[in-house]
Amino acid sequence: MSATAATTFDSLREALRGRVVTPQDTDYDEVRSIYNAMIDRRPAAIARCAGAADVRTTLAFARETGIDLAVRGGGHSGPGLCLVDGGLTLDLSPMRWVRVDPETETAQVGGGAELADLDHETHAFGLGVPAGIMSTTGVGGLTLGGGHGHLTRAYGLTIDSLIAADVVLADGTLVTATDKEHPDLLWALRGGGGNFGVVTSFTFRLRPVHTVGVAVTVWPVDRTAEVLRWYREFLPAAPESLNGFFAVLTVPPGPPFPEPIHGQKMCAVIWCYTGDPEPGRLEDVLSVVNEPAPPAFHFTTPMPYPALQTLFDGLMPKGLQWYWRGDFFDGIPDDAVAVHERYAHTLPTPLDNAPLPRGRGRPPGRPRRHGLGLPGRRLVRRHRRHRPRPRQRRPHPPVVRRLLDRPAPALHGRLVRQLPRRVRGPRTRPLHLPGQLRPPDHDQTRLRPGQLLPRHPEHPPSAA
Repeated sequence: MSATAATTFDSLREALRGRVVTPQDTDYDEVRSIYNAMIDRRPAAIARCAGAADVRTTLAFARETGIDLAVRGGGHSGPGLCLVDGGLTLDLSPMRWVRVDPETETAQVGGGAELADLDHETHAFGLGVPAGIMSTTGVGGLTLGGGHGHLTRAYGLTIDSLIAADVVLADGTLVTATDKEHPDLLWALRGGGGNFGVVTSFTFRLRPVHTVGVAVTVWPVDRTAEVLRWYREFLPAAPESLNGFFAVLTVPPGPPFPEPIHGQKMCAVIWCYTGDPEPGRLEDVLSVVNEPAPPAFHFTTPMPYPALQTLFDGLMPKGLQWYWRGDFFDGIPDDAVAVHERYAHTLPTPLDNAPLPRGRGRPPGRPRRHGLGLPGRRLVRRHRRHRPRPRQRRPHPPVVRRLLDRPAPALHGRLVRQLPRRVRGPRTRPLHLPGQLRPPDHDQTRLRPGQLLPRHPEHPPSAA
């Protein structure tokens, strides 16, 4: 960064009520991190706006300097649109406030709020918004992308509940878009595209929801095709008060799942029921789950809606590497069923590299896992030097090399920093991973924090 640019950011820092974070700040890496660890972009500055006035000031700065600008809400953007290399990120995350009006059954939500903030405030009044399946998702990004979740079949998309928005336009004008004032802008925000301005607050029409019926049904993964065919026929004919998410997953090693299926690959449907709260009603609605195949596990319980929203937070924490793509479909064709059947056994899930519980919790006949993590997670975790146990296979050397050589050069520093302290600390020992991947020179046998991993000769560093 040039001296002129640094001086300009100093002036921006003085003009804002919030902070301006630059690479010189000690918490820069923490502030620039987002949910998807595959994104490793380095903005020249991050303006953490405390209110609409800060947003107007930051936009004026970007307009005057011509610097590239990105807007961040909750930081859940899969492709990392909330960060820009060498530019300015307008960060709304300090604006995490929610105001509920129980008389009009509406809620006004700050542009940086997460679903946990919204659910916490609205649940006290027996109300909610159809938005998402994880509490850490940002309200802004989810809403402006359309937004769906556990309540979608009952109450529609998130944008169907959006009735107003406060927007700072590119010229700094603050407007409120409703169906009467600036209706074209409200139409645009409700699915018309992007880049219309910075939304500093959303106003939602709330829906009645408090305690919902929750069910989890899992089948053996080799029955994926049968389950998916049944699912595509059953759900459209089911009451709209019943929502179901189909997924292929690795069963978590804990309750309510029984120990024999811990760590097993399964296909599953997670159900949410907002209909008749009478005991046994959800069981009656889902009495047909045996039709495609006998489930390996079926569990039902009443649950507060915010608890359902947080149910999978621990399975998909911030810091994993994701690649998402999405599209709109009006059905599940046979070709899609065939693809699911073909790849269900090998489809990666966040728990595939998690250590299984010791002792009785380990599925019979399943080999012990080595601590070699996928890129973006720990590379070394208690790697054992002793001989393999019976039926235990060490990772094949070419597989190890591909895992280490595939990440982009920008990620290598992060991978080294994630090595355990006993491997990269002050009393470091040579790094010996499965497959005998060793540094080429004796002087490089000690890795220091921030040092790049040695690359295999077949994979030279690419030009950044």
